[in-house]
Amino acid sequence: MRQFVNTSLVRRNDYLGRGLIILGLLLFLGGFLYSFKEPDAFVGLSVVLIVGIMLSQSGLMIFSRWGSKPRDFEIFGSELRGFSDHHLLIHFALKAKHIFLCPGGVFNLIPIRHEGDVRAQDGDLIIKTRPQGVFKRSRTLRIKSVQSAARREANRLARSVARVIESDDPITVASICVFLASEVTILDNNENLRVVHLKQLKSELRKSCKTKGRFATDQIDKIVDHIS
Repeated sequence: MRQFVNTSLVRRNDYLGRGLIILGLLLFLGGFLYSFKEPDAFVGLSVVLIVGIMLSQSGLMIFSRWGSKPRDFEIFGSELRGFSDHHLLIHFALKAKHIFLCPGGVFNLIPIRHEGDVRAQDGDLIIKTRPQGVFKRSRTLRIKSVQSAARREANRLARSVARVIESDDPITVASICVFLASEVTILDNNENLRVVHLKQLKSELRKSCKTKGRFATDQIDKIVDHIS
């Protein structure tokens, strides 16, 4: 399997997250120290402190996605090793985040890091977390419109692939929600929204890739040339 990562995008967002954290902390600390010198400048100092907190929180959110390891694309790359060179694992390209492409089709991989018991319902994902210890009770989390969001990303990906390989035929993209956490149980699945655990992903893709001839070798090479 050949893996391609848009490293410039990953590096840029990693630096952006770090920079926002540092800038936010500097603003907060500077405003806090300045308040001792000019205690009457309450409104201006309050704005500086709030902006500093907001910047640092935004930086933490960006860094947790792009900087903290293992990143999603690193997890996928480690789990899906063993496929032939006709199989491509592509990250942050072709209008999608994570793509698995093989001669049998294209798959849009959607990573989810929540833990618990999972079921799909009306295009949403319902996750019931498990109690941990005495104080942390179980709760129900609903991730809304997962199916519609996956469909939109799959449509963008299909158009991008068709444009690259110069095909007039419609490209079908299958979206798969992949839970990365270890403590996950898939209670319900359906044809409209495929949900698997990371450990099941490889076998799921092997089954789906049995279809031959969707993409010829020269078309796969065109995609490789485009993203390289």
